[in-house]
Amino acid sequence: MSWQEEKAVETLAIHTNKGDVEMENCSMELEKDEMLLQHELESIIIALKNPLNISYKQLLERLAYYIRASTVTMTSVPKPLKYLAPHYETMKAVFELIIDQDSRELFAEILSVLSITSKREQDCLLYRLKCNANSRITDWGHEYVRHLSFQITHGYFQTPSVKRLQLIELVKQIVVHNLKHNAEIETCDLLMEIDHLHLLHDYVDSSSFPRVALYLQSCHSYVTEPEKKLALNTLYKLTRKFKNASQSMFCAFLLNDIDKVKEVFNETKDYTERQQLALMLARQQICLDLDLEESDNEALVEIMSNGNYSRYFLSFAHELDIMEPKTPDNIYKTNLESTRTLLQVRKIDSAKQNLAASFVNGFVNTGFCVEKLLSEDGNKWIYRNKDHAMLSATASYGLVYLWDIEGGLTMLDKYMYCEQVYIKAGALLGCGIVNCGINSEVDAAHALLSEHVASKEQPIKVSAIFGLGLAYAGSNRNLVIKTLKSVFENMMEPCMEVLGITALSLGLVSVGSCNVELTELLYRIISNLPIREAENSFSRFLWLALGLIYLGKQKSADALIQRLEKLQQPFKSLTTTTVEICAYAGTGNLLKIQKLLHICLEHYPSKHKSCKEKIAKQPTDNKDERVEHDARKVKTKHRRHDKDKKQSKKNDVLIDMTINVLYMENKNNAENNTEELQGSKEKIITKTEASTQTDNVAVIKENEDVVECRVGLETENNDIYEIITAENDTEELQGSKEKIIKKTEACTQTDNVAVIKENEDVVEFRLEDNSGRKIEVSTQTDTVMKVNASTDMEKFEENVKENAQLVTECTENKKALLSVLVNNQGVQTMPQTKDVNKFQTKLDEKIKKVYEKKKIEMEDKIHKTIEEKKKLKQKHEAKKLNQIRTDLSSSQSITVVGIALIAMGEDIGIEMSTRMFGILLRYCEPCVRRAVPLAIGLLYASNPKMIILEMLSKYSHDSDTDVAQSAIFAMGLICAGTNNARNAAMLRQLAQYYAKVPSTLFMVRIAQGLNHLGKGTLTLSPYHSDRQIMNPMAVAGLLTILFSLLDTKNLIMGHSHYLLYALVPAIQSRMLMTFDENMNQLQVSVRVGIAVDTVGQAGNPKLITGFQTQTTPILLSMGERAELTTDEYISLSAVLEGFVILRKNPSYMDI
Repeated sequence: MSWQEEKAVETLAIHTNKGDVEMENCSMELEKDEMLLQHELESIIIALKNPLNISYKQLLERLAYYIRASTVTMTSVPKPLKYLAPHYETMKAVFELIIDQDSRELFAEILSVLSITSKREQDCLLYRLKCNANSRITDWGHEYVRHLSFQITHGYFQTPSVKRLQLIELVKQIVVHNLKHNAEIETCDLLMEIDHLHLLHDYVDSSSFPRVALYLQSCHSYVTEPEKKLALNTLYKLTRKFKNASQSMFCAFLLNDIDKVKEVFNETKDYTERQQLALMLARQQICLDLDLEESDNEALVEIMSNGNYSRYFLSFAHELDIMEPKTPDNIYKTNLESTRTLLQVRKIDSAKQNLAASFVNGFVNTGFCVEKLLSEDGNKWIYRNKDHAMLSATASYGLVYLWDIEGGLTMLDKYMYCEQVYIKAGALLGCGIVNCGINSEVDAAHALLSEHVASKEQPIKVSAIFGLGLAYAGSNRNLVIKTLKSVFENMMEPCMEVLGITALSLGLVSVGSCNVELTELLYRIISNLPIREAENSFSRFLWLALGLIYLGKQKSADALIQRLEKLQQPFKSLTTTTVEICAYAGTGNLLKIQKLLHICLEHYPSKHKSCKEKIAKQPTDNKDERVEHDARKVKTKHRRHDKDKKQSKKNDVLIDMTINVLYMENKNNAENNTEELQGSKEKIITKTEASTQTDNVAVIKENEDVVECRVGLETENNDIYEIITAENDTEELQGSKEKIIKKTEACTQTDNVAVIKENEDVVEFRLEDNSGRKIEVSTQTDTVMKVNASTDMEKFEENVKENAQLVTECTENKKALLSVLVNNQGVQTMPQTKDVNKFQTKLDEKIKKVYEKKKIEMEDKIHKTIEEKKKLKQKHEAKKLNQIRTDLSSSQSITVVGIALIAMGEDIGIEMSTRMFGILLRYCEPCVRRAVPLAIGLLYASNPKMIILEMLSKYSHDSDTDVAQSAIFAMGLICAGTNNARNAAMLRQLAQYYAKVPSTLFMVRIAQGLNHLGKGTLTLSPYHSDRQIMNPMAVAGLLTILFSLLDTKNLIMGHSHYLLYALVPAIQSRMLMTFDENMNQLQVSVRVGIAVDTVGQAGNPKLITGFQTQTTPILLSMGERAELTTDEYISLSAVLEGFVILRKNPSYMDI
């Protein structure tokens, strides 16, 4: 080591030793200071304990000085509080001995501060109330203020009302202190807990207003009534105080208070701000009545009526260069599908696929006013559809020309005079679609559609009614309501389709209005419905309309719900559930969600088959298993057909055997012995008389069902049976043999046949031949016949062969056969034909008498049987009505949708509901499982999440067809208007998978059309303005389509596919377009990124992350937020979304 290094080490050691010595001296000094402080404090305590001491105030001031000096900034327990904590109980005892008021008040403050270190924390507020009211609590430090706030929050309502005024004074001091030190959230929480949030109006200034407003606006989703309404009202007053018109309008929307909306608009004097408010009202589809005599109001009304919406949207489309129309094949990507799949799709139910193409064409080209499918080849596409499909195909013009009243009505005008009923009906429905969301002074929709609401043609009538509902959704126009109510008044014969669609249209027009007259009208209709109509697919729109009238009104619907409790089941559960979920839509009310979950978990006895039975009949997920399933069905069908053939052959064999036993033996005896022939003839007569009993009613019980069979033999001559006597001619005998065989075949049911039982493919016949032998013949599926007689099987077969040989000999020997006459005297030969005729006449008269007697007896039996059948039918109907009363499972489907409807207002509720839906899909009843995918689609409408898409893709292959179709539609609803590539690929795979299932393939095509809604520029989300405001019309449209999909087979897959157009009120553009003060389009630079929650963050945090800089107009996806890049312009809207007016910043300086 060099000498330089040795010297450096010595120097370092010297400095190190000096540092250690200094630290030891410092610690010694600190210990001395602490010891002095502790000694000083203990001396003060000893002095306070001295009863002879009269200078309490000086001691207490010294004690207060030490405490205040140590609690200004508190990072750990202050030393004075640490040293005084053991003496807390002693100080409390001394406090009780002090008489001087000033000293007592000061001592109470010290004890209040000291109590925060003790176990009895409630003493903090107790001693604070004994202090001087004018003393400042802020002198004791921020930690003491927070602790005191906590004690006030928990003890406010337990405090006597006399002292609450003193608490309010403390609260005011705390509010001032917190707002001054950037503790706005603590201030709001304190005031909300003691129900004095209105105090914010007096203490919030311009610097603290943005943070307070942001917190109140974000927390309203997580509080219940009445705190929620109190928070919004306070925010509304604050925005009015600081003259923030757009924020005030948002508060009015959140409160769902039309009076406040009018107040904000009317009290705003700045014309540019009024234009911005008019744009916000147009987005919410609210049009106020203004005085048109003023020049400015005319332009404002035009803005509110969305009269220029189509022009703005087409300008936006030109900017993005997406005006080129698309065809369904462009959406299906048919070039990516295999040739085999294409042939299967084209071969199976082409009418269904043409209808799907019409819908897809309308969805994809919505609002662009140009398309290729309908207009090419001279509008021949409409005629490629059949009946009701023509209606939907023609109505798709309304989607293409959405918001463009002039262009749409011009295009549809030529179809309104078409002789084809369905085309004319489609044109009327298209007229209503074109006018959806547009409030025009001309009222073209009402003028065109009101003429046809009383049409005798049901398709035209229904389309006109539904068109009115779509055209005036949310308008609450008295003229339209009066027109629709006239349908009920003029209805001669009740038709559930007309009744349901009319009620639905009334609900759409009066959504959220709490209209008392309509409520009374719908209640009366529902209460008068027969119970059997509860199963009608269109009856669901009656209670949906009732719910839409009270959409979002919460407590306002309580009186109606109590009244609905008086209805009989199942109307009671259906109506109350629907009204309740609509009233609390978007509120996130946990109590309502818990109540609905209890309903979902209940099991109601249903008349439908069990889930396992239905699933067993459905094809499985694997294609090979599906093929095997179809093959099994075909084999079963052929097996049943073969079984029927074998059974008929068995019956023929049995008849032949019966003939051989009963007839051939008689003929054998007749040839050898005339006496035996006489007995045989009497036997034949007996059989003939017995054959008159073939009019008997045979009752066969099969699976508790009654089947009535009337068997009879009729001839051309007065319905009298003939007995053919034999003559010398063998040909006549042979003919008589054939006729006797026919009669014997008909008589086998009455000829000694006691019982016919069909159970497990076994048929038993019990016969008795002339010799008295009992023969039992049974047949089984293995085609083996067992014959049991008094003799064994071999002897029986020998007798049959002998009888057959004797008959053959009788036919060969023509001269051996003689005609005989049988009478009471004996046997006589009949060589002459006249005697034979006399015998036949006498025999016919005798048979006729017997037949008439038996006929009268059997008519009486038939009459009794009919009466018994009627009684059984009445019992069956009564049983069915009881099943309807107890089958409340349909309300469970509505309950599932209701959970999503209530929870969709806030993110935490959406996440928790999604988890619960996963449980419901696994363990609940089929009706619940079918509704879960639809509820998930409502939660994530136009908000694609990969986890949700994967889950729905799994259930799109479910063995239950209804579950699969619901999942497929939910996939389209979740990705509506997003052009989601992943979802498009999954739907193409589903199209190949369901290529042979027309109904499911139709649903896949609809989902593909929704995925590309408006070429990716539109949305179906019911929330806008940063997901803060709910659009009632959008919710009404989504609820309508979801209620329809709860019975997909009878509605969407039936003739009511036009209900898919109920989505139109929910369709809105997701663009951001900026204007200057003269409403001219203005292009500015904005940053677009993922929105960040900045509630409660200190300073000025960034509102977005991962942003990109773009120039308006732009597209905004779900969860994205935009902000201006510079301060050159000031936005007149609180949220950059939709149409925004920018004002030049007067203080901006371009550097």
